[in-house]
Amino acid sequence: MRLFEEKASGAQRDRPELGRMLDHLRAGDVVKVTRLDCLARSTRDLLEIADKLRTIGAGLRSLAEPWVDTTTPAGRSLFVLRGINHLPSCSSTVSTA
Repeated sequence: MRLFEEKASGAQRDRPELGRMLDHLRAGDVVKVTRLDCLARSTRDLLEIADKLRTIGAGLRSLAEPWVDTTTPAGRSLFVLRGINHLPSCSSTVSTA
C-alpha cells in the first residue's frame, strides 16, 4: 500500500500528488479515499478521474461513501446513479494487487 497525500486543497488546479498517484497506478490497484471531495473538486473532475482509473484498470473506493466501489459491477452502477453531485482535506491510498 502506498499513501498519497495532497498538501494543497482539492480545489487547486495544480495537484502534484494526484498526478503521481495516477502515474503509479497499475491494473488491479484500488484507490481508497476518505471522502470523494478529497479526490475531486467537482462532479465533472470526479468523473474524469474515475474515467482515468477505469482506463488504467484501477478501482475506486470511498470510506465515507460506502456505495462508492467501482471494483464491482453494482458499485460502478451506484457510483453513476447515486448522484455524485453531492461532493461536500484528505488522504488517498493505493492498494496494489
